[in-house]
Amino acid sequence: MQQIKGSILKSRLAFVVDHSGDEGRKSVLQALHDDDRRALNSILTLNWYPLDLGLRLDGAIVRTLGAGKPEFFEKLGAASADKNLGSVHKAFQRRRSARFSQPHAGHLRDVLREGTPRV
Repeated sequence: MQQIKGSILKSRLAFVVDHSGDEGRKSVLQALHDDDRRALNSILTLNWYPLDLGLRLDGAIVRTLGAGKPEFFEKLGAASADKNLGSVHKAFQRRRSARFSQPHAGHLRDVLREGTPRV
């Protein structure tokens, strides 16, 4: 199972609060299934979580705050990179480049286009 670090999920939620306040956070969480809401309300920075939880969160953020425009994900990604590339994911950085491999970009694109699958 592919996983995502809790620190990434926390940075996504922090972006939502920074961008749209607590009301934005509530709106994003309301767009998710109950199980996802429960998981995201108890995220621990050092724990690992299913990648699909992160993808569903990203899709909800883009749909709720970005009016469904995939370009909004760039803002979300930049904010997450600012918070995480200096620490948890520093090993993935290339010399003189803040980019790192995103092998799941196609799956994320599909989630953003088709909506978050509810399990």
